[in-house]
Amino acid sequence: MGKEIELKYALSSAAQADEILSSELVLSELDAPIRTIRMSSTYYDTLDGRLIKEKISLRRRQENDEVVYTVKTPKFSDGALSARGEWQVVSDNFDDALLFLIPL
Repeated sequence: MGKEIELKYALSSAAQADEILSSELVLSELDAPIRTIRMSSTYYDTLDGRLIKEKISLRRRQENDEVVYTVKTPKFSDGALSARGEWQVVSDNFDDALLFLIPL
């Protein structure tokens, strides 16, 4: 099972933000060449809206020439931490992607 984990941090001061923004890690990313990714997303559901009722998402995202299908389960949150199941597959075929993402 894949898992998406998100942590949210609160900064205690403007100086702390300046320190982060001037770190070598951040500066190296700012100096990297700009990349353009053309994206479009389509979300799917059943006719009766079951996925949205269960807080599950099924998405097809075109990223330049690559098609990525993703399934995400409901999010669990506890303060600044949130997590949920996430699976994705690169595929040009919807049916093949579903067989990988949602095995029978």
